[in-house]
Amino acid sequence: MELQKMLITLHRDQRLLRVSELQAQWREVSERERRARLRNQQLLRDFQRVEEAMGELSEHNAAMSRIRTEYERQLEKRFPSWQKKLEEKWRAAQQSKQVHPLPPPPPPAEPGDRSVLVCF
Repeated sequence: MELQKMLITLHRDQRLLRVSELQAQWREVSERERRARLRNQQLLRDFQRVEEAMGELSEHNAAMSRIRTEYERQLEKRFPSWQKKLEEKWRAAQQSKQVHPLPPPPPPAEPGDRSVLVCF
Protein backbone atom coordinates (compact mmCIF):
# COMPACT_ATOMS: atom_id res chain seq x y z
CA MET A 1 0.00 0.00 0.00
CA GLU A 2 2.75 2.38 0.92
CA LEU A 3 4.61 1.53 -2.24
CA GLN A 4 1.49 2.23 -4.29
CA LYS A 5 1.10 5.66 -2.66
CA MET A 6 4.74 6.41 -3.43
CA LEU A 7 4.24 5.43 -7.07
CA ILE A 8 1.14 7.59 -7.34
CA THR A 9 3.00 10.51 -5.75
CA LEU A 10 5.97 9.95 -8.10
CA HIS A 11 3.70 9.89 -11.17
CA ARG A 12 1.89 12.99 -9.96
CA ASP A 13 5.21 14.78 -9.37
CA GLN A 14 6.44 13.73 -12.82
CA ARG A 15 3.24 15.03 -14.40
CA LEU A 16 3.55 18.30 -12.48
CA LEU A 17 7.17 18.61 -13.58
CA ARG A 18 6.17 17.95 -17.18
CA VAL A 19 3.33 20.47 -16.93
CA SER A 20 5.76 23.00 -15.50
CA GLU A 21 8.26 22.36 -18.33
CA LEU A 22 5.55 22.69 -20.96
CA GLN A 23 4.32 25.95 -19.41
CA ALA A 24 7.88 27.35 -19.46
CA GLN A 25 8.26 26.35 -23.11
CA TRP A 26 4.90 27.91 -23.94
CA ARG A 27 5.93 31.19 -22.24
CA GLU A 28 9.21 31.18 -24.19
CA VAL A 29 7.44 30.53 -27.50
CA SER A 30 4.87 33.23 -26.69
CA GLU A 31 7.64 35.74 -25.96
CA ARG A 32 9.47 34.89 -29.19
CA GLU A 33 6.22 35.28 -31.11
CA ARG A 34 5.61 38.68 -29.48
CA ARG A 35 9.13 39.88 -30.38
CA ALA A 36 8.74 38.57 -33.94
CA ARG A 37 5.40 40.36 -34.30
CA LEU A 38 6.99 43.64 -33.12
CA ARG A 39 9.95 43.17 -35.47
CA ASN A 40 7.60 42.47 -38.40
CA GLN A 41 5.55 45.57 -37.63
CA GLN A 42 8.74 47.66 -37.57
CA LEU A 43 9.85 46.14 -40.88
CA LEU A 44 6.48 46.98 -42.42
CA ARG A 45 6.76 50.59 -41.22
CA ASP A 46 10.30 50.80 -42.61
CA PHE A 47 9.15 49.33 -45.91
CA GLN A 48 6.31 51.85 -46.14
CA ARG A 49 8.77 54.70 -45.52
CA VAL A 50 11.04 53.35 -48.26
CA GLU A 51 8.11 53.10 -50.66
CA GLU A 52 7.11 56.70 -49.89
CA ALA A 53 10.68 57.91 -50.38
CA MET A 54 10.94 56.01 -53.66
CA GLY A 55 7.71 57.61 -54.84
CA GLU A 56 9.03 61.07 -53.99
CA LEU A 57 12.35 60.34 -55.68
CA SER A 58 10.55 59.07 -58.75
CA GLU A 59 8.51 62.28 -58.91
CA HIS A 60 11.64 64.40 -58.49
CA ASN A 61 13.47 62.36 -61.11
CA ALA A 62 10.65 62.81 -63.60
CA ALA A 63 10.56 66.55 -62.93
CA MET A 64 14.34 66.83 -63.30
CA SER A 65 14.20 64.85 -66.53
CA ARG A 66 11.57 67.22 -67.92
CA ILE A 67 13.65 70.23 -66.85
CA ARG A 68 16.78 68.76 -68.45
CA THR A 69 14.94 68.01 -71.68
CA GLU A 70 13.52 71.52 -71.79
CA TYR A 71 16.93 73.04 -71.01
CA GLU A 72 18.60 71.02 -73.79
CA ARG A 73 15.82 72.00 -76.19
CA GLN A 74 16.34 75.69 -75.33
CA LEU A 75 20.11 75.33 -75.75
CA GLU A 76 19.65 73.63 -79.11
CA LYS A 77 17.24 76.36 -80.17
CA ARG A 78 19.57 79.21 -79.14
CA PHE A 79 22.89 77.52 -79.86
CA PRO A 80 22.36 74.86 -82.54
CA SER A 81 25.84 73.32 -82.25
CA TRP A 82 26.32 73.61 -78.47
CA GLN A 83 26.92 69.89 -77.95
CA LYS A 84 29.61 69.78 -80.62
CA LYS A 85 31.36 72.85 -79.16
CA LEU A 86 31.17 71.38 -75.67
CA GLU A 87 32.73 68.12 -76.88
CA GLU A 88 35.49 70.03 -78.67
CA LYS A 89 36.27 72.05 -75.54
CA TRP A 90 36.29 68.91 -73.44
CA ARG A 91 38.68 67.15 -75.84
CA ALA A 92 40.95 70.22 -75.95
CA ALA A 93 41.03 70.32 -72.15
CA GLN A 94 41.89 66.61 -72.01
CA GLN A 95 44.68 67.05 -74.56
CA SER A 96 46.12 70.07 -72.73
CA LYS A 97 46.19 68.05 -69.50
CA GLN A 98 48.21 65.38 -71.29
CA VAL A 99 50.62 67.90 -72.87
CA HIS A 100 50.98 70.17 -69.83
CA PRO A 101 50.54 68.23 -66.60
CA LEU A 102 49.48 70.21 -63.58
CA PRO A 103 52.22 71.26 -61.13
CA PRO A 104 52.32 69.36 -57.83
CA PRO A 105 50.27 70.82 -54.98
CA PRO A 106 52.09 72.98 -52.40
CA PRO A 107 53.36 71.23 -49.27
CA PRO A 108 51.01 71.22 -46.30
CA ALA A 109 51.28 74.17 -43.93
CA GLU A 110 53.08 73.80 -40.64
CA PRO A 111 50.89 73.98 -37.53
CA GLY A 112 50.61 77.59 -36.44
CA ASP A 113 51.68 78.85 -39.90
CA ARG A 114 49.47 81.81 -40.77
CA SER A 115 50.71 82.42 -44.28
CA VAL A 116 48.11 82.89 -46.98
CA LEU A 117 48.16 81.10 -50.32
CA VAL A 118 47.23 83.48 -53.13
CA CYS A 119 46.06 82.07 -56.45
CA PHE A 120 45.62 84.06 -59.65
